[in-house]
Amino acid sequence: MHSPTQESTMKSTSTNGYDVQPHSAPGLKHSTLTPEENEEQRQHDKEFICAMNEIVATHGALTDDDFFKVL
Repeated sequence: MHSPTQESTMKSTSTNGYDVQPHSAPGLKHSTLTPEENEEQRQHDKEFICAMNEIVATHGALTDDDFFKVL
């Protein structure tokens, strides 16, 4: 055991010398938007997703891959 005056060092879980941060989805940051702005953004995203779903349903996958030859 350590004496009360002895400092103990914590084991680092970082293997590359950088601080280890909690994992989160790439590109997602803590929102600084107001609740109203968040709702507006969610609505805009929902409309975009619906529009893209309609395009994919009508025309198929969106790709420039030679195998699929969609675009």
